Amino acid sequence: MPPIIFPTSSYPGARPQESAGRLINAIAEPLGDGAPNKAKIIRAPGVTASFATSSETIFRGISRELVGNVYVAYSGKLKRFGSAGGAMTNVGNLAGTGYVGFARNNKTPTPDFVAVADGDGAFSFTSGTVSSFADADLPQPNDVCYGLGFFFFTIGDGRIFATDSEAVTVNALNFTTASGKPDTLLRCVFWGDQLYALGTNSIEVYGRPINATAFPLTAIVTIPYGIAGKRCVTGFEDGMDVGICVIAGNNQVFALNGYTPSRISQPDIERQLAAVTDKSLIEMSSFVAGGHRCIKITGPSFTWVYDFVTQTWHERQSYLKLFWRARDATFAFNRWFCGDSDSGNVGEILETTFTDFGQPMVWQAESAPGQSFPEQIAVVSAYINFVPGTGVATGADPIQTNPRVNISWSRDGGTNWGDPVIRRLGRQAESDVTVTVNRIGQAFRHGVRLRLAVSDPVYVGLMGGGMTAGLRKA
Repeated sequence: MPPIIFPTSSYPGARPQESAGRLINAIAEPLGDGAPNKAKIIRAPGVTASFATSSETIFRGISRELVGNVYVAYSGKLKRFGSAGGAMTNVGNLAGTGYVGFARNNKTPTPDFVAVADGDGAFSFTSGTVSSFADADLPQPNDVCYGLGFFFFTIGDGRIFATDSEAVTVNALNFTTASGKPDTLLRCVFWGDQLYALGTNSIEVYGRPINATAFPLTAIVTIPYGIAGKRCVTGFEDGMDVGICVIAGNNQVFALNGYTPSRISQPDIERQLAAVTDKSLIEMSSFVAGGHRCIKITGPSFTWVYDFVTQTWHERQSYLKLFWRARDATFAFNRWFCGDSDSGNVGEILETTFTDFGQPMVWQAESAPGQSFPEQIAVVSAYINFVPGTGVATGADPIQTNPRVNISWSRDGGTNWGDPVIRRLGRQAESDVTVTVNRIGQAFRHGVRLRLAVSDPVYVGLMGGGMTAGLRKA
């Protein structure tokens, strides 16, 4: 019985018949050395409906935990919530609708909090107030970060300003100019005791020794890759800590190995990135769930997730959308939170949540073509090995008590798909359930592909499958 080949990474292809299989809201997780299959395909983590709520619109950014609170920027507003969640508290007005970056220092006994709203300048804030950044020696910045005792601000013209140590005062001479390449600075991040100033054509790195006067850090190296857009950097966040990952101007995704960029993207992703003409619409962020350390890339019509543990990619789609609603992500109170593109709420990312902001999260796996080109293949039956008995006896009836899978197939390599048939996955502890489809029929030369979809909010574990088939002469 030839096996049904399900991928460990998603490869939709530029055309359907190029596809080597797809994983949507599904992760391939390695099995042990003695397992007959390389991996099981499980659900990607879901998002709770609303850990913290607000009626605001246009999510702009979320902070790390800052002295017991997480701060969230929306259109014209700054809100906050604590470890108990619930309705967010209004902090104050925060001008604009563009990206907002956050930073805090280690001043004792009370640290300073700073936000930079791209296009609207720098702000200081507390748990109950927002005010314009007071030092007039700072030109209008587009981002902020903190490290080694200093706030750092990037300016679009290539300058980087630093505050005094553990302060919000800026000496007009405390700046340097990123001059490794002539480009525009978009972001600054701090990682591993070093400042990364990210421009459109280069990344300049600064670190120790600390200078007693003028700009406090020393230039180290220029990396000859810039970032495609303002939000095209991630991996450095607290709780993630895998290092700097960027979408470069050539539409490839790189992870920095030291100062050397290492390409981690594949052509399907790069084609979709290249098709986005306004790179400000692309967003990268990071999260960890169920032991999987992931970076997320979302554009206007796609979301891709890279798993650093398995070094594979899968796709994410929210209900009736081509992309994942999750915006940014932050680690706080030993949890991972994200914003929502469709509401003013913040959800928690959890591997034990099988819905997406309260909506169905459709797990989907598509096989690679089963074929023997140029001969035609005739499939009598397909047998699909799901973990059985994943129903929840105390759950919602029937979507949790008696979960089901929709199965459809293509006989021309993925160009056309038939109507799905429905099969049971098994009630709780029902251990002898076999998912079978008969009379699939004779395929064209480009082979048979199967599409499996589960919307019921239960655990899903696909272990593989096989089919009875014969060949027909070309």
